[in-house]
Amino acid sequence: MSACEKTLSGQKFVANVPTEEVFSSPDKTKTRGWVTSTLPLALNGNIVEGIKMEFENGKAVKVTADKNEKIIQDHVKAIEKTDEKTGEKIIDESAAMLGEVALVAGSPIYKISEKKGGVFNSTLLDENAVCHIAVGRGFNNCIKGYNDIKDENERKALIEESKINNSTIHTDFMIGGPDVIVEGIKQNGEKVTIIKNDKFQI
Repeated sequence: MSACEKTLSGQKFVANVPTEEVFSSPDKTKTRGWVTSTLPLALNGNIVEGIKMEFENGKAVKVTADKNEKIIQDHVKAIEKTDEKTGEKIIDESAAMLGEVALVAGSPIYKISEKKGGVFNSTLLDENAVCHIAVGRGFNNCIKGYNDIKDENERKALIEESKINNSTIHTDFMIGGPDVIVEGIKQNGEKVTIIKNDKFQI
């Protein structure tokens, strides 16, 4: 998807301006391998640098960082909160699951941040500089036909079937840059270059 959305009355709007990303919600159970951040993350008033995450079956099982490691480790652990209505403790086991994959190429946001010598330290701006991922909540409206379903039980069944992650957090961090090459793999195993030399190839 792109950032363009519609209100219930049909009015188109862009909630995240400026936006350079094309984003999707992955199957929360399938991500595996290592990913490394290429730009700092501003997280709750702290700057986290050099994030590395190892994923197994969609979950970050190992999290390290060059700076403020404990902050990002604590952030993606099962987060506990209290239900406002019942007072019960709720454990968010999905905080470390992958919720978003976003592709960005040739972004003017990156060029501006590069000129000023770094990032803006505001995730809504910074995430539009380069490709990024997010741990935590996925986007239900990335499911084709989701917005056409009015019945809440049908919606929940579709989310479960599509394996979109549900969490109390959604934390983006940047994994791209001008030198990063993005490839897709078709069902037949053929590789397709999606981004190269900071440009979309398809």
